[in-house]
Amino acid sequence: MYTISDFSSLEKLLLPPGCTFSHDAKTVINCWESKDILACPGSGKTTVLIGKLKILTDRLPLPNGQGICVLSHTNVAVNEIKNKFGGSAHKLLSYPNFIGTIQSFIDKYILFPFLRCRIPNPIQLTSDEDYAQCLNNAIRKTYPDTYNSLIIKCRHSRKYNTAVDIIKDIAFDAEGNILIENSSSKKIYKKDTIHAQNLNNAKQSLFNDGVIRYRDTYLYTEEIIRENGILLRDILSRRFAFVFIDEYQDCSSIQRQIFEQLFSNTKTIFQKIGDTNQTIYSDVRKDDPYWEASPNHLSIAHTHRFSQEIANLVTQLQPEQKILSIRGYCSIRPTLLVYEDITKVLPSFIEAIKNNDLIKKDGIYKAIGICKNVKGLKISDYWPQFRETNKLALENSYQYYIVNIMNELNSGRAYIVERLVRKLICKMLHFTNRRYNKDKYHTTKTLKRFLEETCEREYKTHMFNLITINTITYENIKEKIDKIIFYILGDNIFQEIPNFFMEKNIIDNPVATNNIYESEEYGIKIQFDTVHGVKGETHDATLYLETENQKRSDIIRTIKLLYKQDQCKSSLYKKDRNCVYVGFSRPRDLLCLAIRHSTYKTYKDFFSEWDIKHIG
Repeated sequence: MYTISDFSSLEKLLLPPGCTFSHDAKTVINCWESKDILACPGSGKTTVLIGKLKILTDRLPLPNGQGICVLSHTNVAVNEIKNKFGGSAHKLLSYPNFIGTIQSFIDKYILFPFLRCRIPNPIQLTSDEDYAQCLNNAIRKTYPDTYNSLIIKCRHSRKYNTAVDIIKDIAFDAEGNILIENSSSKKIYKKDTIHAQNLNNAKQSLFNDGVIRYRDTYLYTEEIIRENGILLRDILSRRFAFVFIDEYQDCSSIQRQIFEQLFSNTKTIFQKIGDTNQTIYSDVRKDDPYWEASPNHLSIAHTHRFSQEIANLVTQLQPEQKILSIRGYCSIRPTLLVYEDITKVLPSFIEAIKNNDLIKKDGIYKAIGICKNVKGLKISDYWPQFRETNKLALENSYQYYIVNIMNELNSGRAYIVERLVRKLICKMLHFTNRRYNKDKYHTTKTLKRFLEETCEREYKTHMFNLITINTITYENIKEKIDKIIFYILGDNIFQEIPNFFMEKNIIDNPVATNNIYESEEYGIKIQFDTVHGVKGETHDATLYLETENQKRSDIIRTIKLLYKQDQCKSSLYKKDRNCVYVGFSRPRDLLCLAIRHSTYKTYKDFFSEWDIKHIG
């Protein structure tokens, strides 16, 4: 159907000069049936996917008006596909095709269409904190006895200080009971109590207003599919002839169930692309099961990224298939830094970079580990200046918007700034329970209309002063934003906003720290990060740092899992192994691993392929 025998035009378009697709990559490009595809690190799976899309795009329109659907987890990945696709991107981005994130697909084709049939108001997805504040306001206003009951529970709890704190952890089960999450699903109100009924009524009231907690969207999606699965399956399989999902291993079990129910065993060609060994985002507390590829899966086992020396070690972590380096052996052996004095690790890594002639002006050198805020061995023990920016916490703060506006102005994207300002105003309106037109919450669209009708000239003047500011600093931007907020919402607005949103205590420096150590002697920079922070990256040299969680290190858990020395029932074993796998597969040239002398002494046989350096 779409099979090709001459790959030269694709290779010329997508690969560096002189490079060709490996035989297993060609097999995947020519596969036009539903299939799981396992791609090793550095295999160029995104390029392979783009090759498949190029073949399809050249044959558009497809029969029967069907389209192509391409999904990934982030807009970064989606934009990479769009950018690499070049001038033909408009064909792929046009109806009836869809290219976007998994969440945007679920919102567009499942969640929002059905919710609009049930909810008369605009739908607004909110964070846990925003939702808790809205629910708190509704309970305090309408059900004061229930609000007082929650206050009493807070007073008897060491964990909660306010009603909002406890509401944030509340869960509603299918029977109407009120539970506290993360505490063995402890019931605080049984379904037949007045307080449970009041809380359920308040939740339903928010639902009718269109206010939905983001993490509840998949529960609604599951409900929609249970009730309308046959209809959705028929509609979407008719709409899309091909569905490709990238980084499938990072899908939660709920996401996987949704896509299996929609596209498996239909006429749609459904291909899931990923690496089961790179699953590092599942929540070990929820014991979310990992994706397991089907027995008849296809593999891309050739890597362009690293040498065979590194490939052998990565293979050792997942003995199911041997990873082969297209570069072959490159004479740089992975280096094991065995230490007793942890302060010698970073200088020894720099020395290894120098000794292997890898110092270059634009070189990428990173030191990575799993654990950052634990009682045991952590990243900051190797370099005390390390600090990780908690983006999720930052997003629920006034500070987050200031920093984002700074970044957009620095990037020359002034057109995004005004939308961010409106989002901030909407969030503050929600916090203060201010509504309009028959008790509806403002959305960014309705707020834009309101501002145009009531104070267009003044608002535009404030925005002009913001986007034309001469010196972009946190203090200067905050001053301009404060003036806009005071003008729209009043001088006393900050007194009505929850403390957690206004507090500036997430990071000392509002511009995210870059965690870079600079070696003046050799003129190179070592950036510290977590394994999760570097997933998908390629480095010239990577230093993997042994760290601990729950009284055992990631390296020890990995070895025990591979050697089957423990029963290894905890999902931490596999998650740690996967993190080591991701970390070891980042560098092009040099992989270093830093471990304590006690770890080496107990498991020295595991490190037979390393160049071992005892650094004191």
